[in-house]
Amino acid sequence: MTRLAVQRGPERSLPLRSSLSDESLGLVAGTKPLRLTSRRRSPPSSIRGWFASPKALGPAPFESLLERDAQAVISADPQVETYGVQCHRLTYFIPSGESVERRTYVPDLVLKMRDGRRVVVEVKASELAQRPAWTTVEPHIRRAYQDDHDAEFLLLTEKNIRQQPYLSNAQVMLTHCGASRPDAEMAILRIVEEDAPISIRGLGEVLSQLGITYEQTFTAVMQCAFAGKIVVDRAQEFSPASMVWGR
Repeated sequence: MTRLAVQRGPERSLPLRSSLSDESLGLVAGTKPLRLTSRRRSPPSSIRGWFASPKALGPAPFESLLERDAQAVISADPQVETYGVQCHRLTYFIPSGESVERRTYVPDLVLKMRDGRRVVVEVKASELAQRPAWTTVEPHIRRAYQDDHDAEFLLLTEKNIRQQPYLSNAQVMLTHCGASRPDAEMAILRIVEEDAPISIRGLGEVLSQLGITYEQTFTAVMQCAFAGKIVVDRAQEFSPASMVWGR
């Protein structure tokens, strides 16, 4: 840990400005994770792998099942446009007696929202989030992002990530990310614009007149919702009765 002298003004100490390894927060196509090996000294039984999401800007590793599930929920969120994994390094400072300590932090995820906001995400089990190793640094990390880099900071635990039916619905949406019939998508967007809200069953009945099966309708609905073109009620488990409306 590097110790630096506190910058002192006329009346009080002034915080040192944090810095980023990439001013874009790593939100660029082809971004690569900085932490290719686990930062945790975890046993061989720990779960690691690679997540597949059309919204990921580059390789998307996960170091736990919780991180995997977080990527599923984030991918299915229609407000999220794209995201990167471990895609920049923050250098920030924390008080230490009469000095400050310089520390670094690599976030788990960074989100680009459709409204232009940038959200930095830490995924952590609730028990770990309560330990001093995290609670002593989290306020300084949050302040650095908010004050120095105009980015929001969000801590996600299993209480947020594994809410049902949001997680199971996200997993359903991800299984329907393949190609859909363009005519089905066009018809859904037109119907939703004119007749929303309408159930998936109702859409299926209308599209069946065009020779489009219910399964093809369901896939097109999921893809439109995934892309943020329409909204599907995610507060209830997806079913033919799920309601759909325009944005």
